[in-house]
Amino acid sequence: PEVFKEVHKSWIENALKPENIVTHVAVDSQEEADMLSDYDVQVIDNPRKGVVKPIYEMTKDLRLDREDIIIVPSDDFYSFANWDMYLYENMREFYGVLKVNDGHMKDIISMPVMKYPALETMNHVIYHPAYNHMFCDKELHSTAYELGLCRAVPMGDPVFEHKHWAHSTREKDEHDDINDAGYNDGKEIYIKRMNLDIGERLKV
Repeated sequence: PEVFKEVHKSWIENALKPENIVTHVAVDSQEEADMLSDYDVQVIDNPRKGVVKPIYEMTKDLRLDREDIIIVPSDDFYSFANWDMYLYENMREFYGVLKVNDGHMKDIISMPVMKYPALETMNHVIYHPAYNHMFCDKELHSTAYELGLCRAVPMGDPVFEHKHWAHSTREKDEHDDINDAGYNDGKEIYIKRMNLDIGERLKV
């Protein structure tokens, strides 16, 4: 919770119009929720510790306006000055998934950014609950492109820095170890699911 508060504060301070930002937080326990009493927090039983279940539980029944932008950053993503207006300008009259520059730009979407109609098109599935963590972002990338929803920003655009342990000085933590241990399982799930047609992949 303390890491989240620090990172969230930086996002709000970097926004040009922070009054337009609504934050929803998923945590594993009531103890963590109590430490974040100033936020809109949802406690989600998530024994596997991956990102998929919390994101799915928070978005499966989400109802927003057509122009609303959904952003799903983990607490190791960092913004830049006026990031909100950058997204607004890049998504003007665009209702799909924006692949932002995380400094790596591989064939994954590590920080989902999309307009609400894109979420509807994808059956409210950002990261499919067939996964725990590994390869869920790769399937999102595949799905968004297959549906014609995805647009990538130029590599030279401002970076939403992903301080993943593999690309920064951040040390691995318990969650990293758990997620890394599921690499082979995630890869196997991805390979199997890529043999399904897009309609089947969007079912939950």
